[in-house]
Amino acid sequence: MRMFMTGATGFIGTALFTHLRGEGHEIIAWVRDERQAAAALGREAELVSTRCSDETLAQALAGCDAVVNLAGSPAVRRWTKRRKTAIWSSRVDLTRRLVDAMQRLDRPPSVFVSTSAIGYYDDAGDTVVEVTTPPGRGFLAELAVAWEREAMKAERFGVRVVCIRLGVVLGRSGGPLGPATAWFRMGLGAQLSDGRAWMPWIHLDDAVRLYAHCLAHDELHGVLEGAAPNPVRNADFTAALARTFGRAAPWRLPLTALRLALGEAHLAVTASIRLLPARVLSFGFRFRFSTLENALADIFDDRGVSIGVARGAPESQYLNDRGASYMLSAEQSVPGSLAEVRSFFQHPENLGLLTPPQLGFDIRTRLPTAMHAGLTIDYHVSMRGVPMRWRTQIAEFDPKTGRFVDLQLRGPYRSWYHVHEFEEAGGRTIIRDRVFYRPPFGWLGRLAHALFIRRQLTDIFAHRARVVDSRFSRRTGSPMRVEAPMEVGG
Repeated sequence: MRMFMTGATGFIGTALFTHLRGEGHEIIAWVRDERQAAAALGREAELVSTRCSDETLAQALAGCDAVVNLAGSPAVRRWTKRRKTAIWSSRVDLTRRLVDAMQRLDRPPSVFVSTSAIGYYDDAGDTVVEVTTPPGRGFLAELAVAWEREAMKAERFGVRVVCIRLGVVLGRSGGPLGPATAWFRMGLGAQLSDGRAWMPWIHLDDAVRLYAHCLAHDELHGVLEGAAPNPVRNADFTAALARTFGRAAPWRLPLTALRLALGEAHLAVTASIRLLPARVLSFGFRFRFSTLENALADIFDDRGVSIGVARGAPESQYLNDRGASYMLSAEQSVPGSLAEVRSFFQHPENLGLLTPPQLGFDIRTRLPTAMHAGLTIDYHVSMRGVPMRWRTQIAEFDPKTGRFVDLQLRGPYRSWYHVHEFEEAGGRTIIRDRVFYRPPFGWLGRLAHALFIRRQLTDIFAHRARVVDSRFSRRTGSPMRVEAPMEVGG
């Protein structure tokens, strides 16, 4: 299928883009900044600017089979008048423009999957809410109602419309877990207010699968719940996340502090919404992660990434001169031919797709460019909030096997020597990474490595493994681990 996406560079959008590309779909992404989007999505997306004319937008939509709408500027921050306008415009006005453009087509897309949010509901305490529950009051509810109303207008000209009211999406590289993880790892996690508020959540993988399911199944229509079958109270979520890291979380953020910090926006994180996915389950969708404990265990699985003392380093003048203190190892097996996997890794344009979004990867080398020994690539990243320039060089490249070595010429490490190897075996391709590296500044670098560098590198390569798995594991229809159906509860 040929699909048109908004919000493709966001937390959920990037994951869905990778999944859909893995299924073989063509994607046109409607983006604010084409250069940044190209850095984030790689060479596999066709890009259209949101600054384009209505005629250009209609032309881009022509020939598309489906539209996915994930756009929206961040809502959980203090609301000024200007911020509210941006939140509204990026959701309601953008959706209206999209639907208007579809209506002008002789053959509009057959399906439009749009996004909504649980802000649709009032604080309901312990009462269960569902898709037929009346909307609440206030800015978030008005926003969700208007957002859904604009999307549903596409039904008037024959488009099947699905609106997903998303709960809190949990993933390692973004959403609420992104900024919270570091605090919980240090034992400084805190529950919100009295912790009694119900929190509808969904694993990022299940959210992606739900969008893909809606695209593929013609019987799905109307509003659906984007939440797992077992919502939890905030206190239980806080305790479960702390246990994931072997920590306690005795702290509490008082409601007064949340009001002072966020103003009216505190309602986005303190409202009690006990949403159950009855309608989603009635359509036959099954969640891979029905319980919070299983979801967190998967999210924080390091995917076999290991770091130890550097041993067995290749013979290299670079390493002879700079040395290596540590070695990172990672290996994974994916369906697909060596040629297909090798081609993906041999295009520098795809580096951004493999990098966690919070690193702000921004490639500066003129692209596209072919992989070859001696190729130099410049890019910018943000390491723990500190912007850094990185220059890497392809030191070795074997076009037959795909093996290549990149080394850091300029960047945050004293040495960085990354060996990429690929092996075809039984219709699958094994991908191996070995990184020999040394932090700068002697004993201070070793201390920094123990305190945070080791963890950060593990997170980066675990994210990389997830992206690669999503990009390649679904094309062949490989079976997906699914938990046994659970009774809706909480």
